[in-house]
Amino acid sequence: MVPLRLVVGEKQKNSAQLLDLDEVRMPKLLSVNVGPPRDVTWKSKTVRTSVWKFPVDGRRMVHKLDIDGDAQADLAGHGGEHRAVR
Repeated sequence: MVPLRLVVGEKQKNSAQLLDLDEVRMPKLLSVNVGPPRDVTWKSKTVRTSVWKFPVDGRRMVHKLDIDGDAQADLAGHGGEHRAVR
């Protein structure tokens, strides 16, 4: 098992150390990125991918399975109720 390392302020802590709650800050959301699937040529074949995502301005509705304006190409491997919001 690899120890977890956290950087809190300027101090680095590993998973064996306890965090002081006064040191913990709420994370800041920097960007919401969305994008549709697209067909690309790779190794002489056409494949569908959603690897390209771009930042959006303003708010986006987050649903149980997706974010408005976003989609996945491979729903078998990415997406579903028990996976990260795509």
